[in-house]
Amino acid sequence: MLPDAEVHYSFAQHLPGAARFFRAYFPLYPLAVEFFDLTGFDVVISSSYAFAKGILPSLHTCHISYCYSPLRYLWSEYHYHRKTLFRQPWKRIFVDPLLHYLRMWDRLSADRVDHFVAISQTTADRIAKYYRRTSSIIYPPVRVRQVPLARSSGDYFLLVSRLMSYKRADVAVQAFNELGLPLKIVGTGPELANLRRQSRSNVEFLGSVSDSTLEECYSGCRAFVYPGIEDFGIVMVEAQAYGKPVVACSGGGASEIVVDGSTGVLFDQQTPDALIQAIRRLDSMDLDGERIRNHALEFDESRFKQRMLRFVMEKWEEHRANHRVAGQKETVKIREQ
Repeated sequence: MLPDAEVHYSFAQHLPGAARFFRAYFPLYPLAVEFFDLTGFDVVISSSYAFAKGILPSLHTCHISYCYSPLRYLWSEYHYHRKTLFRQPWKRIFVDPLLHYLRMWDRLSADRVDHFVAISQTTADRIAKYYRRTSSIIYPPVRVRQVPLARSSGDYFLLVSRLMSYKRADVAVQAFNELGLPLKIVGTGPELANLRRQSRSNVEFLGSVSDSTLEECYSGCRAFVYPGIEDFGIVMVEAQAYGKPVVACSGGGASEIVVDGSTGVLFDQQTPDALIQAIRRLDSMDLDGERIRNHALEFDESRFKQRMLRFVMEKWEEHRANHRVAGQKETVKIREQ
């Protein structure tokens, strides 16, 4: 992805079976990011959904953290994961103290960041709640301009997602089992086998697909459905880039991506009944594909580049000016003594 970049790995890269068992090593990642020596850099931008923001920059370095969300399983979804992934008592004996420690580290490491950039209002709210910090919102980049507007649609609905429990693909499966309408699901994950067992013949699992196949899926679908609550939800923008309406749960980033009644339909509860009602509401609408695509252009990667570059330059100039003034005051104080 970064062919021209100079890449430096942490020791975590060389742990036994790191690529396969990376989740098992997560307690070591705070230590791994703290090992990076970033002295000598004017500006450091951490791309962080978990531990990257915990770097130890030098005094005069401006640290900007582009934050996808405070780590979900430590904060916003802690109790949900405790009831699902860690529901067995023997797991909780080990996991509860570990997550407690990581939560303290995560909160303290947030103070090392000079400026937070959130990917959505949802993320900004979480940063304010859990880190007690303000943040600026710059939506993540999506390749919209390169995508051709689809001029026709098939009869199937589409869901693209990692099949994790909190993504709530089960809501879509149960809803379409009842509706009997064709649903194609792109993605893999630990919930795949369970979802297959629940689904009827009208639900098709495509697994991991190539970029060209995914483009065909987007272009040919009738509409895109997304019952999960996301920090942002790039796949919803991708669908709108093709001019496809999105039916999504109104929590999280969907409320910032989907204009209810104009570029799609929002529903309030993560239940099959709520999704079914939203699908039926969509059937009564005549939404314009070109208007949907034009709305998606607000999230195009060119906008991201402009906004992010302007933000970084402004904060660097502000940081440099503040440190120059602080240095001058300190010099005066020493001379007076």
